[in-house]
Amino acid sequence: MEIKNQSENRDPQTGQESNSSEMKAPAQKIWSDRLRWNIAFHVAGSILALFAIVIMVNYLAARHFDRFYLGQGVQARMSPRTLNILHSLDQKVRVVVFFDREETLFKPVSALLDEYSYASSMLDLEYVDYYRDPGKAQLIKNEFDLSPVTDQNVIIFESGGRKKVVSQGMLSEYDIEPVIRQETSEVKRIGFKGEQMFTAAILNVTDPDPMKLYHLTGHGEHSITDFKQEMGYGSFSEVLKENNIEVETLFLLETGIPEDCRGLILAGPVTQLHPKELQLIDEYLQRGGRLFCLMTYFSVQKKTGLRELL
Repeated sequence: MEIKNQSENRDPQTGQESNSSEMKAPAQKIWSDRLRWNIAFHVAGSILALFAIVIMVNYLAARHFDRFYLGQGVQARMSPRTLNILHSLDQKVRVVVFFDREETLFKPVSALLDEYSYASSMLDLEYVDYYRDPGKAQLIKNEFDLSPVTDQNVIIFESGGRKKVVSQGMLSEYDIEPVIRQETSEVKRIGFKGEQMFTAAILNVTDPDPMKLYHLTGHGEHSITDFKQEMGYGSFSEVLKENNIEVETLFLLETGIPEDCRGLILAGPVTQLHPKELQLIDEYLQRGGRLFCLMTYFSVQKKTGLRELL
């Protein structure tokens, strides 16, 4: 037989019997409130932690980022040389794309210059459509003194008061052979020279003292100004100029080697160099000078005096 202690169920104050379920209800309510507050605290903490992570990732991404090219044949990739020049810029360069957005070349021009801007914070890139914004276009014309011939579809580079204008016609390479052979009357564009011209323009406006080379003449050398004949080196001189390198012809016996000479070009001489010329070149090389010597079949067959010097 089970005997219950009646006093265990009595209220100690009133002496009356108490209901155990009534005692459990407040305890369950307190526990439930604590659980809800605990859950709310953890949720709020998780949200704050998530926001902190997002802010931290954005902070790091803004300072340490990389760009990936997902498409094939992307023409906006830049050469290591261009990237080195952009990363070494220590002065602001303003770039004004004065272009009609409907022009065929606008998209490759803008895509490439956007990459330039991403690569260097020293470039201030600005787009002006002279059709859609004639008022601003007129201000640009007045500011940069654009001539009627070059007053549209140009890219203007400016820094430290120096200006370089790259026109639309300078950005393309064309195949005119079919036109010469009268196979067609249409000139086909075969290449885009945007990076070549833009990098050269940046060098032109940021380097006050471009490199200067001298082309020796007077011994039957290839002409540095001849663009027509196959033996002419005119195109070579243009490539040098596009890379911010000036080239001048030099008669060595008349002037000697100038102080600003950063290098001599001797392109295929076929006649004897004067002993005084050889002496001047030798002294220049002894001082740490540079000589770019090109020897053709005819140069090797002739006695030019260079064999002993070299």
